[in-house]
Amino acid sequence: MDEYVSGLECCLGRARVGVPIEAVGQLIEYEAAPLPLSRPWVRGVAFHQGRVIVSVGLVGSLGPGKVKGIVLEVAGAKVWWVLEVTEVLKFVRARVHEARPTAANTRLPSWVSGATTDDGRVIGWLHAEVLARRFSEIDDIGTVE
Repeated sequence: MDEYVSGLECCLGRARVGVPIEAVGQLIEYEAAPLPLSRPWVRGVAFHQGRVIVSVGLVGSLGPGKVKGIVLEVAGAKVWWVLEVTEVLKFVRARVHEARPTAANTRLPSWVSGATTDDGRVIGWLHAEVLARRFSEIDDIGTVE
């Protein structure tokens, strides 16, 4: 992609990741209950404003207590997908690198690619629709209705 897009730059532990502006619903604090036997990166579930939220984190557990997160705007989602963040930094403009397929030797999920900011830094870039689609799949059998 050659065009600049706008996003919200956040810290996830020490990593910096951009979330596209159109995918940012709300910034919230919540307490998530751990979810045993969940998929990698699913940290827990919670209720917020009468909705079920699924807490997704790229770094180790943020510990007990309140968690900060970004509610992701995902068309047709029946639950709120929330990306756990350590800190929200600033608005950025970036050129997004092409999303890549999942590879066994990568530490990042397929729903995170890279981006180069207008000041030349390389950060991660979240693809919210891909995240929701990946977590809604049940292996190769089909998708959750």
